[in-house]
Amino acid sequence: DVYFSGENIEDLSKQGTFGKARWFNIVKREYNACRKGVAIIDMTSFTKYELKSANRSVVDFLQMLCANNIDKPIGSVIHTGMLNEQGGYENDCSVIRLDQYQ
Repeated sequence: DVYFSGENIEDLSKQGTFGKARWFNIVKREYNACRKGVAIIDMTSFTKYELKSANRSVVDFLQMLCANNIDKPIGSVIHTGMLNEQGGYENDCSVIRLDQYQ
């Protein structure tokens, strides 16, 4: 259930449309509440990896893999896409620079 729906959101998804889905305004109200107020979003289901090396190799590897510059100061959070060898988009993620080579 979407918090602002007041009804079962699954019932709203069963009917197809060529326009906006029936649940669009419900999600819009929730989005505006988050944007104008405070929101806590549970993201614990997202996968987390810790990459580290004894030298710059982990930074160089991520520089090659990610669309954005990863070589930022310790404590930085970089929102980036990870790309495949053809430059296609594979993943949307956040990279957190925890240490010099981590």
